[in-house]
Amino acid sequence: MQAKNFFQNCAAVVLAAGKGTRMKSELQKTVHLLLGKPIVGYIIDTLKHMGFSKVVIVVGHNSQQVIDVLGEVHTYAFQKEQKGNANALMAAKDYIDKKCQYVFVFQGDDSFMFTPETIKMFFQNHIASKATISALTCSDDVTFPDTFWFVKSTANKIIKVFSGEQRGLDTKMLISTYIFNKEWLWENITKLTPSTVSGEYILPDLIQLALSQGCIVEGVNVEYKKDWFGVNSQDELKEAEELLANKR
Repeated sequence: MQAKNFFQNCAAVVLAAGKGTRMKSELQKTVHLLLGKPIVGYIIDTLKHMGFSKVVIVVGHNSQQVIDVLGEVHTYAFQKEQKGNANALMAAKDYIDKKCQYVFVFQGDDSFMFTPETIKMFFQNHIASKATISALTCSDDVTFPDTFWFVKSTANKIIKVFSGEQRGLDTKMLISTYIFNKEWLWENITKLTPSTVSGEYILPDLIQLALSQGCIVEGVNVEYKKDWFGVNSQDELKEAEELLANKR
């Protein structure tokens, strides 16, 4: 099956609304240049090429910077207040076609290394596992900071979600890249309450909700610095340029 048909019933939401305070820059984090191209531009171009039926970019803080850099040709949703990534995803709901069956969620600042092959593998795994939610993970071999969320899995099935401070041994870090079955997502996202950890509406709580309902939540592991890398500082931006240059 050709890629453009493979994703015809899929929508993608790219979250580009955060402040990115650790970048210490007046620029919105996702528009910083990476080898001469905005960070967020990499995943947008990849998704468009793959034939997703809809790509929605959620903007908020310094939204006009993102729009000016990417252009008016895209579909934008606006997160009015900084209330977390689940709240940002909710802002995209009205822009997603009813015919779509699956909603992918990507972060605008850490998806630049994803290849079409990785995204297709992720989706194939979601379909084969009959999951309600699938989430990309990284092995916690490099001691990710406590600001991330973590999961415990059995045979790739996620069984529990932890905040960074609560994680124990044999956990994997959540990358915040997801596939949701659309009908389940919109029926349940409004059930979320503010996180007891951050006070925001967050996507890991959707995993916990799905698990409480007996749904299958699939974890798909990718390799740190080969398949995925997050940019949260100027030093990490420089490292990202090196990683991307070596990958080309």
